[in-house]
Amino acid sequence: ERKDPYLAPYFYINTGKGCAMPCLYCAGCREAQEKIFKRSKPFLRGEEQVRQDIQEAMKYTSTLWFDFDLPQATTFEYYRRIWENLDLSEYFGEFYFWKLPTPEFIDFVVKTFKYVYLNIDMCSLSEPHRLKMANAGIVKPQPTDEELFAFFDRCETYGNVEVIINQITGLPYFTHEDLRQSEEVFTRLLSRYTTLGKMDWGRLHAQPAAPITKTYKQYNMQCHASGYQDFLHYSQLNLQEKLYPTLENLNYPYIYLPDENLNSEISRMYVEFNQKLKNYWEEKEKRKKLFIPIELT
Repeated sequence: ERKDPYLAPYFYINTGKGCAMPCLYCAGCREAQEKIFKRSKPFLRGEEQVRQDIQEAMKYTSTLWFDFDLPQATTFEYYRRIWENLDLSEYFGEFYFWKLPTPEFIDFVVKTFKYVYLNIDMCSLSEPHRLKMANAGIVKPQPTDEELFAFFDRCETYGNVEVIINQITGLPYFTHEDLRQSEEVFTRLLSRYTTLGKMDWGRLHAQPAAPITKTYKQYNMQCHASGYQDFLHYSQLNLQEKLYPTLENLNYPYIYLPDENLNSEISRMYVEFNQKLKNYWEEKEKRKKLFIPIELT
C-alpha cells in the first residue's frame, strides 16, 4: 500500500514449484518446466518453512494467498499441517486451484479462515469444449457441468465463500455451438448462485515456451509470436508506453482461430458477460446497503 509500504493487501505464500500438467497455452506447463528448468515433476516446500512464512506474513496482511496444488495428488493433509495451531480465524484466504477442491477441503478451509476466495481454473465454460481438449491431452483434467454445479451447491451452504472462475477464451476446437453452451452455463451460474464472485478472462495469447507457439498451425490458427524476436518486439511495445501497462492492457501477441466471425463472436461474448457480471454486482451491493434480500431471477 502506498500509504504504508509495510502493509500489503495480500501476501503470497509460496508452497511449491513446477507443474505436471500439459496445458498447451501455458509457459509453465510440464513441457516448458522440463525444457527450461530440467524440472521433471513439481515439488512441495517443507512444511516448517511454509509455516514460518505464514507466521511472518500474518504481521503485515489480512489476506494469505495460496496458488499451488497437485492435480494428481491430494494436498489436503499438507495444508492441514501448515495451518496447525495457527489462529487464522480473522484472516482472509485466497486460493487458486488447478482442479475443483474436494468437499472435505472446502469444509476445512471455511472453518479455518474468516472469509475465503476460491479461484477455480477452467479453460472453457462449454463442457463439450473443455472435455474435448482434456481428452486430447492438451489441457489439465476438466470438470463436467455436473461436478461444477455440485461444487457451487456446496459453496452455497456457507456464508463466507466467494468463487472466482478463471478462463482462457479462443482455445483450439472452440465452435459456434460452444458459444451457445457457454452462454447457457453462464446464465445458470448467474441466476442460481450468490457465491459467484467474478470471472477472470484471458484471451489466448502466445507465451514463450508454451507448446502452442510451435503447434498452432495444426489447429489452423494464427499466432503473432513464436520466436525470440517476436516476443522481444511485444516487450518493447510495452516498455515504450508512458506508463507500463497493467495486466489487462498489455500488448499481447494473440493467437486467433481461423474463423474471423467466430473470433468476433467470442469478443462479443466476453464483453456481454462482463457487463452482466458488473450489473449483477452493482445490484448486489445496492441491495446489501438497503438490506434487501437478493432475488435470483
